[in-house]
Amino acid sequence: MSVRTLLTAAMLSATMLSTPAFAQDPARDEAADRADEIAARLHDPATQLMVAGAIAAASEALLDTSVEPIARAMRSAGADPHLPRDARVRDIAGPDAERARDRAVGEVPRAMSRAGEMASALGDMVPEFRAMAKRMKDAVPHY
Repeated sequence: MSVRTLLTAAMLSATMLSTPAFAQDPARDEAADRADEIAARLHDPATQLMVAGAIAAASEALLDTSVEPIARAMRSAGADPHLPRDARVRDIAGPDAERARDRAVGEVPRAMSRAGEMASALGDMVPEFRAMAKRMKDAVPHY
């Protein structure tokens, strides 16, 4: 299991555990329903398109960011970065930056679908989480 998958699972678990619904106790309750809602949103093509657009816009903004403040700091420390004063991240990142952005945007639907599958699985795990919490509560001595 990759670190990204573990982080996604932890994030979704924390989201579910922090909802008031998780504190309630019906069988297939609001926490599981919330996980299903999250899964549905992650699988939604319109949401995936919106996220891909946001990633593309953020990537463009990053590529258009001036590197002059960093170059100035390097110069003041005695280094010469050999960069024009109007250089942007795009200028030093090269053509691979454009391709990386395009690949990232292209991966959004698949990545979000995988995260949706994880959210769905976490929803199915709610009864197990409850049982674990009860076992932990019963295992801790009460003073």
